[in-house]
Amino acid sequence: MSRTLARLYLPCVFACLLILTGPAQAEIRLDLSPFDNLMFKGVYKTDADVFKVVIPHTDIRVTSGETVLTPELGLKSWAAFKKSGKEAILTGELMLLEGQAGRVMAAALRSNIEVTALSRRYPDDDPRVLFMRIAAKGTEERLSRSLNRVFEEI
Repeated sequence: MSRTLARLYLPCVFACLLILTGPAQAEIRLDLSPFDNLMFKGVYKTDADVFKVVIPHTDIRVTSGETVLTPELGLKSWAAFKKSGKEAILTGELMLLEGQAGRVMAAALRSNIEVTALSRRYPDDDPRVLFMRIAAKGTEERLSRSLNRVFEEI
């Protein structure tokens, strides 16, 4: 009896293993073509399959105490895109002047971008700047259009 079960059981186990481990699926990579339409240009990192936009804010003069803040000290916005399954994810941090926060947050929410945090980094900055963390999931095309709507408000 145990020989008969073994003859039936082992082929089933091997068939299940073949189905589960089957041929490797083709790697799904980020579609870069929608990012050609972004208001700001970015860089694609092949090894990580990440497209990242960094916007240094050199257009305004911000001080914290006696220190003039620069992009190297955190005065920049960024957004990164990465493939996650069949969709892409967007994550980023936008540097805003205090008076821009309401408009930019409304644009993000209208564009299906989540605002995950809004904070200050410098206690005595002048003018006051805020940092808005954002996140979204969808097609590369939808995410790039949504991010452009947010950039337009900034």
